[in-house]
Amino acid sequence: MRKAPFVLAFLLLNLAGPARAQLLTVGAGPAFPGGDFNAELSPGNALLLSARANVSLFFLSLQFELAHSNWDWEEAGGESSLDVWQPAVNLAFRFIRVGPVRPYVLAGVLGSSQKLTTATTEDSGVHFGYQAGAGVDFKLGPLKPFVEFRWIQLDGAEDLNVKYTALLFGLGIF
Repeated sequence: MRKAPFVLAFLLLNLAGPARAQLLTVGAGPAFPGGDFNAELSPGNALLLSARANVSLFFLSLQFELAHSNWDWEEAGGESSLDVWQPAVNLAFRFIRVGPVRPYVLAGVLGSSQKLTTATTEDSGVHFGYQAGAGVDFKLGPLKPFVEFRWIQLDGAEDLNVKYTALLFGLGIF
């Protein structure tokens, strides 16, 4: 019976499969505003660009990410924009690979450098938030394309909560 915890740990680690994540992944995709951010400003969609360095820890992957998005929209009185740079740290759990497909989930914390410009306001600052997501990667030889959905919540300039979802398409390149 003393061996039971070790056997259980061994089985869990093997169910996760080999945890060799790609060292560097890059992705891009549409970002869709939500919550007060969409209701108050109606900014339309943006493009989210993301680059991550991944460190594998058994079935987990620690991700260091830098993402950028920029919303531009027309308002009464002129053009408005929100420019966001987001450094983040995520923890991803990779499930067992089934054929060429491996699903995963992730969650993380992020900081953001935001610059909000409207006809009446120009505000910039550092804000914090969190994100959660799920995706699948596909093994195609040495490359691993992936598709990922994310939900992102940031504190924002002018007491605005910046909530948005993003659909990323990308590639693991190392």
